[in-house]
Amino acid sequence: MYKKILVILYLSASLTSAGQAREVSIETQIQGLYIAYFNRAADKNGLDFWRSRAAQSNDNKAILKELSAGFSKHPTFSATYAHLSNRAFVEAIYRNVLGKDGDSSGIDFWTQTLDRGVSRSDIVSDFVEASLTSELTPANFPHLSTSDLAIAQQRQDLITNKTLVAESFTTSLGLYSNIENTSHPENDPAYLASIAILADINEEISSVSEKINYLSSIINTSNPIAEINGTANQGGNDNSIPVLSSEEISDYLNAINQARAVQQNCHSKGIFPAVAPLSWNNKLYQAAYEHSYDLATSNTFSHTGSGTATDWTGVALGKPSSPGDRIEHYHYNWRGYGENIAAGTFTNTATIAVQQWLDSDGHCANLMSSNHTEVGMAMVYNASSTYTHYWTQNFGTQ
Repeated sequence: MYKKILVILYLSASLTSAGQAREVSIETQIQGLYIAYFNRAADKNGLDFWRSRAAQSNDNKAILKELSAGFSKHPTFSATYAHLSNRAFVEAIYRNVLGKDGDSSGIDFWTQTLDRGVSRSDIVSDFVEASLTSELTPANFPHLSTSDLAIAQQRQDLITNKTLVAESFTTSLGLYSNIENTSHPENDPAYLASIAILADINEEISSVSEKINYLSSIINTSNPIAEINGTANQGGNDNSIPVLSSEEISDYLNAINQARAVQQNCHSKGIFPAVAPLSWNNKLYQAAYEHSYDLATSNTFSHTGSGTATDWTGVALGKPSSPGDRIEHYHYNWRGYGENIAAGTFTNTATIAVQQWLDSDGHCANLMSSNHTEVGMAMVYNASSTYTHYWTQNFGTQ
């Protein structure tokens, strides 16, 4: 079964020779499960507990399955994933673990495995183990082409790099990484920081070095968690972008992901099935805020920036900004992106804005696209503007 998992995981080919596993620490595999389930780094309390459990046991695989089973019953997991179909769940795990959409054959395999009654927790545990421990060499995988093996290696490098940064986050921040709001951990600043720190990690080791150096630079600040969650002043003139509270981020994500959790009729764009939830990305939020501020202040309504002083990216570029210009200005390294804007909701309630997008075919299709993995959303109010409330929603995939 494990041999088949390795290949289905990467390329949905068949494997006849036994691949050798590489040595990966129990701490790394624990971090891998945190990433798979919640796309976040472990907190110190959690890592210490499961590391202690592993030390008391001679069976790391059993401990990891125990952890996976516990995660599958966690309220945060239930709120995010329990409502998803087996297929949508598999798609979400692919994105969390490997950072990319799964191939159709692989998604079919895992979905069928779930449909046969194998538990979600066992699937995730095996998925993470295969992702991290496979020794991807031509000798171990003789039936894979050079290009297919390179793709598999790229995916393994990505999840490995995420675990390296996650380990640095937990070790460097120590007690700062612990979650205080255990009733609603998704609203806790440390929880949000544990997600934010993994943003922008790719298969290049340089992305790991940058994050580790960043963590080193903030560890002696008064509140490193706030530093991670904070927003840099990256625009021009007096354009400090406000930092959203954890409650505001949670409200935005809940409104978006509840819409994505069920089938939506986007009319001329077709029927869209339920899709995996999106993760928050602060850089996409920065770009969204800039555009909402520009629209509200310049009293315009377009995906193109106003070209005035409040089009901060446009000022830097010397031309009215485009959505792509803005997300690049805030250093989001996109493989794909999209933008929704709305105005005239006359309320700051996120669910109203999301419903307005669902009622518009093109915006609905954008919101329900399975190509997106991250989102940032902002609203700016200006009583003297025509529509008063201006919303921007930026989607992206790295």
